[in-house]
Formats: sequence, structure tokens, C-alpha cells
Amino acid sequence: MASILSGSWRDDSPAPEFSAGGLERVLSLLTGSGAGALAWWKIRRSDLAESAPACALRQAYHRQTLQHALQERDIEYVFRLLRSRGVEPILLKGWAAAGLYPERGLRQPGDIDLCVRPEQYEKAVAVPWEPGRKGKGAVDLTHDPTYLLGGGSWDDLYARSRLVALNDTWVRVLGREDQLRFLCVHLLKHSAYRPLWLCDVAAALEAACDGFDWQLTLGGDACERNWVACVLDLARRLLGARLDNVPEEVSAFRAPEWLFSEVLNQWERPCTDQHRPHELMSVSLRRSSRALPALAARWPDPIRASVGLGLPFDEKPRLTRQLRFYLTQSADFLKRSPWRPR
Repeated sequence: MASILSGSWRDDSPAPEFSAGGLERVLSLLTGSGAGALAWWKIRRSDLAESAPACALRQAYHRQTLQHALQERDIEYVFRLLRSRGVEPILLKGWAAAGLYPERGLRQPGDIDLCVRPEQYEKAVAVPWEPGRKGKGAVDLTHDPTYLLGGGSWDDLYARSRLVALNDTWVRVLGREDQLRFLCVHLLKHSAYRPLWLCDVAAALEAACDGFDWQLTLGGDACERNWVACVLDLARRLLGARLDNVPEEVSAFRAPEWLFSEVLNQWERPCTDQHRPHELMSVSLRRSSRALPALAARWPDPIRASVGLGLPFDEKPRLTRQLRFYLTQSADFLKRSPWRPR
């Protein structure tokens, strides 16, 4: 997976160094994780473009291109409607991240992820969507502002944001520095299980031009700086991202080896399995046959545990923090959702 996606976000992506057999072995993982179009982009000018697995990758590329065209109408609609109610949103991922690639169809579209000022949040969630539209299920406004702001204020975040033309609408997206920091932290908060997210980081990293404020991207908090530096090191070592014009703090940083192994372990599992919602714990605990499997299914991986506890990635024992996070989550569940076992 890492070899196939290495440099795939570039217009001049490197020649593939793998066989059709290798492509076939990870075909379902590529298409299932939303990275199929990027794999096609990398092999499109090589002999592999005529291989059997290439057909599925090309179809993923065409499908995502159409999906982006359809979603653009929804994004315009959402921005116009929110602005008519006095709400100015910022688009975080999806279409905004797709702008980092040579073509937007290379990046799988998802929900319309937005952030708004806290005082405008209630207005935003109360907006009545038209029948027939995707509606509130496709608009996600629930994002932790801690890592969006980077130690600054909402005024600072909006001042650094950019307006990007989308047909007749100006779409507000994060500034370059904020975007790279957000992509790094978002990847870790979700255990880095989609390789596409690391490609987003690599593309944003290589898009950093002269005048890029690295201190703003790294943030003022020591733990957050560790997280961002770890993800940039992942992008460099796993996907061959170029670290041109980066500060020495980033270029000399090395993430712990277990983090690389854990990320690759995440990539080996189909995204559909990891994204499948669990049965409510309050329901599982009422059935003895379901209780233990439900408890086991919620055991956190070390990436999620570290981020959940606000700890840096280092060589300290991971099992301890996994257990601590598991117990913390369990205690929180018991406090807010009392249950009655049969």
C-alpha cells in the first residue's frame, strides 16, 4: 500500500515499482479506503494501466470525479443557505483537501465538514434543509476547536482562512498552515486508518511554499508539536513526501518505530470493518452473550489511546496508556448512562 501510494498525489508521480500481482493483492484495500483513484493516477502512464486491477482503479477515479461534480452543488447550496442565516462557515476537508491534488477527482469526497464560530453554532444546526437534499446527515459541524485554533482565537482562524471560487460561490477554507495542522491531528484522532488521509498530509506538506509559517502549523503546545511532527515523519518515511524548506525541528524529528507498525496494521484492515458502528453498549451489557465481545471490540489501539489522553508519541509502554484510556472511557460511560443488567 505504501509503495503504491508513494508520490501518487503529484502531477509527475514516480514510476511504479510493483507488479500487477502486488496491485491485485491490495486492490480491495485501495478502493475500500478511497485511495483507488490515487493508485490509478500513479500507474496511468505505465504498463500496469492495461492490467486487470487497473480497470477497477480507473473506475474509482471516474466515479470520484462525478461525485465531486455532484457534491459541488451541495457545497454551494450549504454555503448560500448558511450565509443567508448570518453564519459564515469554513470548509475543513473533502472538497477543500481535494484542492491539494492535480485533479479533485483523485480525492474521495466525504461529508461536508464545516466549522463555525461558537456563537453561530446554534444558528447553523437549526438551518432547515430542503427536502431532497442530503441534509444534515451530510453536513458535519462537530469538530474539536482546540486543534483548529492552534492556541489562537476564532478571529485569528478566520483572518488566516482563504476564499476559493466554486462556480458562482466563494467557499471559505482553512489557511495553509491551519489546514496542515488540522489534517495531521484529524488523522491521529482517527487512528490513521485511511491511507488517503496521509496522502492529504503529504500533498499539503509539499504545497507549503515560501513564507509558510511552520511555527503556526506546529502550534505552541508541546504535545501538539509532537503529534504534527510524527505525522510529517510518517508521510516522509511511508509515502516519500518531500521535506523541503521545513525547520530542523521537523526534518530531524523521528517518530517512534511502533507508530509506523501500528499505522501499517491499520491499513491492512478493510475500512468498512473499522467504520462499522458498534451496537450501543447499554444494549450489549444487557445480554451476557454480547457483553464480552462488546467490551473487547472497544479496546483502543495505542494511537487512539495516546490522543485521547493527550499524550505525546514516544517509546514509553503503550499497554499502560491503552488500559488507562479504556478505563477512563468506561468510567465516563457508567457516569452518563446507568444501565440495569438482567
